[in-house]
Amino acid sequence: MKNFLSLDISYTYFSMSLYTLKNKILINKLCFYKKNISTNNVLFFLFLKSILNKTQIDLSEINYISCGTTIGDRTNIKKIKCICKGISCIFNIPILLLSKLKALALGAWFDYNYSYILSCIKISKTLYNIGIFHFVNKGQFLHIPTSLIKERKITIKNPLFYSAHRHIFTLNQFLYTGKGFLYINRDLCFKPTFFDPERIPDSIYLLRLSFYFF
Repeated sequence: MKNFLSLDISYTYFSMSLYTLKNKILINKLCFYKKNISTNNVLFFLFLKSILNKTQIDLSEINYISCGTTIGDRTNIKKIKCICKGISCIFNIPILLLSKLKALALGAWFDYNYSYILSCIKISKTLYNIGIFHFVNKGQFLHIPTSLIKERKITIKNPLFYSAHRHIFTLNQFLYTGKGFLYINRDLCFKPTFFDPERIPDSIYLLRLSFYFF
């Protein structure tokens, strides 16, 4: 039996998830999501303590910690890495650093089962992280997200990006996911087959992605 703790934070929200993997079966212990309305980081630890108290699991019983990374969001990435490294150093827990874009795409695949997914995260007023993924069938319940391009940071208007990947955007069964598309959709040269703008790369998607390592 292995306990997985997943943590994610941005300038608008933070989330935590706790799952147990037992005999290849996932057991949902608790998922928590909250808008990050305060810059006081102590609140993050208070909610983490509350989660562990409710599930009656001590930090020393956690086997893996997963957290998300992206390109350009330096402040929040440093923040979550410091939190995870602090817990890891005290309790000797391995850290899984996972792509937020890939986790976001995996979450969309679970809900809609599209083969091709483009995920986008807004990281500042004019900058976005963007990634394109193809889900390769590796079994009935195992579809691995394969990157079709290198994940990158783009500006709100980047026609060279779209023209360079024209062949990808014209694929059938194509889904766009992530709040970033709420802002750049009007500038896209290619309209999506399906649009899923409200999804965020919260801890549950990072947790799902971490299970692909086991």
